[in-house]
Amino acid sequence: MNILQVNLVLILFYALFFLCIKSKTTRIIFLIFTTIQFAILPGFRGVTVGVDTWRYERSFNWLKEINNFNDFLLYDSDFGFKLVQRIILFFTDNFNYMLIVFSLFIFISLGIFIYRYSKSIFLSYILFICLGFFDHSFNLQRQIIALSIVLFSYSFILKKKPKHFFMVVLCASLFHSSAIVFLPAYYFAHMKWKKHTVILIPSIFMLFFIFKNQIGEIFTILYYDEATKMLNSYTSTSGLGGMALLILIILIIGFVIYNPLRHNDIENKVLFNLLVISFFIQTISSFSYLFTRLNLFYFIFIILYIPNVIYNLDKSKVNIKRRYLKVAQFTAKSAVAIIVITYYLTQIKIDGADIIPYYFFWE
Repeated sequence: MNILQVNLVLILFYALFFLCIKSKTTRIIFLIFTTIQFAILPGFRGVTVGVDTWRYERSFNWLKEINNFNDFLLYDSDFGFKLVQRIILFFTDNFNYMLIVFSLFIFISLGIFIYRYSKSIFLSYILFICLGFFDHSFNLQRQIIALSIVLFSYSFILKKKPKHFFMVVLCASLFHSSAIVFLPAYYFAHMKWKKHTVILIPSIFMLFFIFKNQIGEIFTILYYDEATKMLNSYTSTSGLGGMALLILIILIIGFVIYNPLRHNDIENKVLFNLLVISFFIQTISSFSYLFTRLNLFYFIFIILYIPNVIYNLDKSKVNIKRRYLKVAQFTAKSAVAIIVITYYLTQIKIDGADIIPYYFFWE
């Protein structure tokens, strides 16, 4: 059994042990255990674990040698990331301490987000693992830090506080500039579903899909320094793409079960709208993998949306009697968990992230 399988099995064990008892205390204990475990694996990893770990170590060591403020400003582009590294260097020059600090921040932020907003913390964590977000924390470190900061903007979307929202997203962009892609999310999230919107959205999708190559080239040139190389090496497929199809299916099921047009639930509308944008971005990823990375800022909200839809099964047109509702919800959660776990276990047999074999930094 490899480390990723062990990680998943332990989460299932924690859920069985703690979440069978319905209480706030056991939920918090589950969150604490999960957060610590999640932080340990990427935080204590050896430099050979993950595709880009050695690059982060090299960057950390280079930053260690910089003493001139002008050189500090010119070195790298993500000011927040290098500033926090510099602060860590005041206390230690051990690269692994930096990994531990960032891992703790990422997974404490995630724990707070799930605890506050998820209708099923167990299913949200299972989705986080099985849809690849956990594995990304080994490689896309700066982007996952930025994503963790973006999670705090969700409350300001719900509370309709645009200034606070923009401040959080701009702060996230200091750690990875790709977070800028989430700036329009505030307006998309509050988009009202009227007749003209229902006509407009498919029309925009058709334009996105028709001109995906041109849009992809523009964004790739803006995002990468070596754009020509990236245009050649990151091309994906010519079709819609499996992940885009998955998002579309989830949106259709969610629309049928808990229709945002019929039910005045701001959280459901916000999550639905964010996943609609996620679908659009993912369709362009058939041109370039870059857009799969950019889409993480929107796609992450699927870990809230699916539990939210299942929680509201009684809102569908199918009349589910109250005495059967809990059974239906449990069955739906179990089915989703089994499907995504099966998918994940299949995927990690072909490890594209170089996480396996896993080594701790002291090995």
